[in-house]
Amino acid sequence: MSGGLISRYVVGLMYARGLFETIQPVNFTTFASPHLGIRHINPGLVHNMANILGPRLLSSSGRQMFITDRTPRPLLLRMTDKGTPSLTYQTYQDSIFIRGLALFRTRTAYANIINDRSVPYHTAAISQYDPYLDMTRLNLSYLPDYSPTILHPTHPIIPLAKPKEPTHPSTARRFLFPIALAFLIPLWTTFFVLASLYQSFFSARRIAHHLSLQEDSEVEEQTLSGAVQEIFEDVVDNAILFDPTDEQEEYAENDDDATPLLAGMMNGKGEKPVSFKREEYRLALTEDQLSMLSGLKSVAWQTFGVHIHQTMHSHAAIIRRHKWRPELKEGAIVIQHWLQTQFKV
Repeated sequence: MSGGLISRYVVGLMYARGLFETIQPVNFTTFASPHLGIRHINPGLVHNMANILGPRLLSSSGRQMFITDRTPRPLLLRMTDKGTPSLTYQTYQDSIFIRGLALFRTRTAYANIINDRSVPYHTAAISQYDPYLDMTRLNLSYLPDYSPTILHPTHPIIPLAKPKEPTHPSTARRFLFPIALAFLIPLWTTFFVLASLYQSFFSARRIAHHLSLQEDSEVEEQTLSGAVQEIFEDVVDNAILFDPTDEQEEYAENDDDATPLLAGMMNGKGEKPVSFKREEYRLALTEDQLSMLSGLKSVAWQTFGVHIHQTMHSHAAIIRRHKWRPELKEGAIVIQHWLQTQFKV
């Protein structure tokens, strides 16, 4: 389970045990957290294979993240219940996780707009819309003090009447990339499968032990070690489950029906901004994902799009996984923005 979802799990436990009756919860923040799971919503053989193999290779946490666990309902759905009817499930009482979240003074979500194959924009931003799938059709608007990393929260994009010329990988990269994958995929796959089997065995033992100790608990604890989670993210972000044509060089979002035009944002190259309807960017989410979205949106969130430039591994950058890697330093700007504008005391 990702760090952000573990935090929601802990919030539910704290609420259930009455801790919030004695303390005031203040800040709840997630960085590239898969609020709606990580099930692929794009059509195609590669994405279908990822949805089939992912839950089977990643133990109980994989099934939870791909929304395939049924005991009797997916954990992510139980964590977002708001008592709303569904075509698939009966009406349920409000989730202790949602009730706990509602008590926080601020709820903030940071989401990578491109190149996060572990946690795509829509699931991190708790959104049914993704305007960043075609970066040639828009310019981006950033917060002045955090440009060019943090997008403006309410006016992040300027749709263009004439698409920009797309960028293409160099000839050397197009030639070397398949060769590198041919050598690396067998090694990655072997290590990944062995690690997954190892973790599946010990995860099952931990769960059985936990349930034997807490049979009356409202929630069950099912976790995957950070080591295997990092392996999974690195595998995915290095294109084992994705087609290289999915790579994008540049991505944001708005919840209004029509995004206002941004004055003074012409870039001097003659591009004309045009108005647009957000329906153009609606994603084909599943009913389970729409149910989770409804539950999470029942409390107010402040969402910020994050544009990582210096690495294609934007997930590692936004969480600043390794401080010693200079290409991940943009994650420090995200933390700086959170501390200066969102963190309440």
